[in-house]
Amino acid sequence: MKFTKFLTFLLVFVLSASLLSNCAKKEPITKVDANKIPKYAKELEFDWSKLPEDQKVEYYDYTVDYMYKLLSIHLLEEKDVLVPSREITRGEFIDWIVRSMDLKSTSGEVAFSDIKGNAFQKSIQIAAENNIIEKADTFKPDDPLLRADAAIWLVRARGEAAVTEAAKYTEPLIQAQDGYDEVPANAAGSLSVALLPEYQLMYYRWIAGDEFRYIMSDKPMLVAEACYSVFMLIYPPKRGGTLTIGQAQEPKTLFSGLDTMSAMSQITSLLYEGSIGGHDEFWGRFPIMIKRIPTVENGLWKITRDDKGEVTKMEVTYELRKGLKWADGSDITADDAVFSYHLYNHPSFPTIHSEMDLWIDNVVAIDDYTVQVLWNTPYLFGNGGVGLMPRKYFETKLNYHLKPFSLADKNYYNPDLDNPATEDKDESFKSEQYLADEAFIARVAQADNKVGYDYNQNPMHAGAYKVKKWEQGQSIQLEANENYIFGKPLIETITFRTIENTDTLLAAAIAGNVDMTLTGLSFDQAMQLEKRESTQKPRLTPSLTWEHIDLNIDNPDLADKRVRQALLHAIDRQSIVDQFFGGAQPVAHAWLPPRHYAYDDDSIVKYEFDKKKAGDLLDEAGWKLNAGRKREKDGKVLSITFMTTAQNKTREQVQAVVSSAWKEIGVDVITKNEQPTSFFNNTLRERQFKSPTACMYAWVMGPESNLYSIVNSTQIPTPANGFSGQNYTGFSDPIVDQITLDNNKKLEKKEVYAGLKKVQEILTRELPSLPLFYRVDVSSVDDALVNFKPQGTSSPITWNAPWWFWNK
Repeated sequence: MKFTKFLTFLLVFVLSASLLSNCAKKEPITKVDANKIPKYAKELEFDWSKLPEDQKVEYYDYTVDYMYKLLSIHLLEEKDVLVPSREITRGEFIDWIVRSMDLKSTSGEVAFSDIKGNAFQKSIQIAAENNIIEKADTFKPDDPLLRADAAIWLVRARGEAAVTEAAKYTEPLIQAQDGYDEVPANAAGSLSVALLPEYQLMYYRWIAGDEFRYIMSDKPMLVAEACYSVFMLIYPPKRGGTLTIGQAQEPKTLFSGLDTMSAMSQITSLLYEGSIGGHDEFWGRFPIMIKRIPTVENGLWKITRDDKGEVTKMEVTYELRKGLKWADGSDITADDAVFSYHLYNHPSFPTIHSEMDLWIDNVVAIDDYTVQVLWNTPYLFGNGGVGLMPRKYFETKLNYHLKPFSLADKNYYNPDLDNPATEDKDESFKSEQYLADEAFIARVAQADNKVGYDYNQNPMHAGAYKVKKWEQGQSIQLEANENYIFGKPLIETITFRTIENTDTLLAAAIAGNVDMTLTGLSFDQAMQLEKRESTQKPRLTPSLTWEHIDLNIDNPDLADKRVRQALLHAIDRQSIVDQFFGGAQPVAHAWLPPRHYAYDDDSIVKYEFDKKKAGDLLDEAGWKLNAGRKREKDGKVLSITFMTTAQNKTREQVQAVVSSAWKEIGVDVITKNEQPTSFFNNTLRERQFKSPTACMYAWVMGPESNLYSIVNSTQIPTPANGFSGQNYTGFSDPIVDQITLDNNKKLEKKEVYAGLKKVQEILTRELPSLPLFYRVDVSSVDDALVNFKPQGTSSPITWNAPWWFWNK
């Protein structure tokens, strides 16, 4: 008996010694500044095979650097992270937290009945003593750690300020589609705080093929995610500092909706906040000022059909979060959404209008936090969000109340009687109420009066930043908004410097005179930056951006599609992408890039480089070579004015190659370039084409792009529609018109994509534009800036700027 007891004692002793020996093997943590952590000695082969079926490895790319950093400071050993796709256990995660924070026992042993002999027993006891985990009968140390529990522990470990902050949340504040009802009540505050810019202790998840992003609070945390969380616990985000961004263009206004310039959207995305986020780095949509995005599944998108199954109406409900504030501290309510709708949808508001304006019967405030949009027709993107504009701000300043109106009410406004030719003399199609509303909207939106001027220069909204100072032609300085929904952003001020000459912009990036560039640098300049000794490095992001040449095909000389086809056959596009972009930007054969869901390589018409074919097509069209080797028809030489944005070095180089190719087939080419502001705001927008004209620029597409605004004939800009369309080529095709119009009313994405494939087939056959190549988005950023995540869509690159911070 005594011998048995001795063996038992010996076994326990050996096991204990083994555990102590394992602990002793771990080197002490080397706590250094985050930007001075040495690079880990070697590259590891990570095993991602244990990822859930609906997950992709790229979703966890952000964690890899943090794994290496934890190895470098000796918190972890290689065996801990070699399978980052495995689920981390509760005991293991607590051990990481305790050792990372160098926590000590405070009052002695705290017993859980199920931790004796566990490898992490001591750390679990210390965590309980330090109130990171609750004291209970059991702990279940070997169970997988759920993400909700991870958030609770991380916030408690972060300290009293974080715990106090979490206690303030009576409902979740999470930018995820499952971040409201699906979040357990006991973790709502902790999950909210863990995702705020101030803390950033956790990150989101995505599902392959899904349009949303998620928090998945009830799912196990993976080792990769745990590495990120523990690192951010040790090295929390730093507050303060300034950021200078260089851009090649300056916006003409900061009133969102009055312009479509990319340079403007990068700034206005910081000044305005919306109900829904556009696209994150994996193209996920997410709720911002609303609790969740309406869907049929969650009951917030209700569709009514008739006996034949046809959609007769839709009711989409948006639930605003409580406690929303404008930048001046005043409350945001559902009534601001109602005001925004009637402001932007009024026919006199100077923005792009279309038939879709008539698809909504009304927008109503059910209560202070609930908005309903009532549709009279199906629309695929009917849950795309509601706008928010500060009603009291405008109505108090202008002493006017914009009442709800219906565009279907002919007594309010009868567009059938609207005749631009007699408009100045006869406005009987406008009611007195309409005229009064029109006068109010003119004062709101136009900069020729104080209220409109002030808002164009310094809009008051709910974004992460506010305008501090705008020096025209030089810079726009923004300051952090203390009333921002997710707390005051980390970087105090962001300054956008206008540097129109891209060579000068490159020099500023190399010298560190700007910390980031978003628009302006070419691919070639990015490669130059890569080779220079600079803290700023280029970022090349595969995108949905389509570089092309628009032709004004309503001009008689370009009306024959054989001429347009000849112009494309004459261009050696592969040589262009090889010469200027190292082959990294693929040749474009269609309007929608291959990353778009509706791209179909089999249905489009492709035009290979073939100078003989180009010449034959021109001959067929009647343009014969004369004695001077020029293409001539009926005594007239085929001459094209070729335009693009001035001082964009690579564009001008491509323009020179294309011009030379056209001249080789006998086309006379006149180069006439303009500054970006003039080119986009005047020449293109107002179609200021006096002769056959070719305009080279890019369209920034989004994952939901349906081509309506650039190929539907109703979108050809004219004085009658206030130059509100974007069909700059003047293209008109009844089949394309019908498909692009119908697509806006379909609810099945497969049907929409089928229609877009047909549109692509027609466009590539008719060629109102000449596709050149699909671009990578070129930006650059200082190595020390954390969380810069360009996404390659039409959403602004500054989409997550409140989470940026300096690691220096």
